[in-house]
Amino acid sequence: PRELKPLTTSHIFWYLFLVCIPVIGWVCLLLFSLAGKNKSKRSLSRAILIYWIIFILLLCLAFVVAFVIDQKLLLQLFDSNNWMNLGDYLYQMFINH
Repeated sequence: PRELKPLTTSHIFWYLFLVCIPVIGWVCLLLFSLAGKNKSKRSLSRAILIYWIIFILLLCLAFVVAFVIDQKLLLQLFDSNNWMNLGDYLYQMFINH
């Protein structure tokens, strides 16, 4: 049956390419994981979705830990003046050397 047909290497390659597109990929990932007809594609979609959820949770945890350890670090990270200084530094290093 079609819903049990395994995915080929080219199908997986193009599927992963599609999922990597920022907004379209998330929509496709949710559609395939929730309403996919092919069991292999649905399982792969769910695995990738679980991977992204774990990644986002770990990223949030890292920000919380960084904030608990050093509040000034995060304030400096999100300070626009530091990014301007970094831009000037990179311009001096790579463009105007």
